[in-house]
Amino acid sequence: MNNDELLLSVENLSKRFEDKIITQQLSFSVFKGEKVALKGTSGQGKSTILNIILGFGFQDSGTVSFKNRTLSPENINFFRTNIAWLPQSLSLDTKVENVFTNVKNYKNNRVSLDKLDELLLFFNLSKDILKQNFQKLSGGERQRIGIINAMLLNRELMILDEPVSAMDAGIKTKTIDFLFNNPELTILSTSHDEEWLSRCHKIIEI
Repeated sequence: MNNDELLLSVENLSKRFEDKIITQQLSFSVFKGEKVALKGTSGQGKSTILNIILGFGFQDSGTVSFKNRTLSPENINFFRTNIAWLPQSLSLDTKVENVFTNVKNYKNNRVSLDKLDELLLFFNLSKDILKQNFQKLSGGERQRIGIINAMLLNRELMILDEPVSAMDAGIKTKTIDFLFNNPELTILSTSHDEEWLSRCHKIIEI
């Protein structure tokens, strides 16, 4: 882990919906190679914070910076094209192969195609799953497909919202080992899973 390279900085972030305070004066940082988790009970705003970082909503006050660029309406695209995002609920009425953002590229790219095959095998998924409708998959299968997509994007930061919540114990542990044993991956996540949280470098209490 390279503690010298700051990727993401959140400073004094505050957000409220009507009379409900979602977060107040929240500050934290994510350095290259770190695995950081936001922890809190359901409904405390963890997903809202991730959405703000990705420009899907805006804070009332405070700043979000990624690679020394401060989030603003003008540079939302920079954030979204340099961060891989897996939302908590991923529901798409399409074939699984169309879930992959770079599907048009990997079909004509031997390296990406080989990597996809390798990841499907690792996550105990048959290649036949590519032709299935995403809506028909189990929750754990959807999460594994989402993680594979994030890996194929090869971006500097992965934002994962409850990424292993629907997985069976065995594949969950395999997934956690895979992600946390890779020092090149930088991950900001939300999770209630104790196994996931125990492997994080930092836990931010919300």
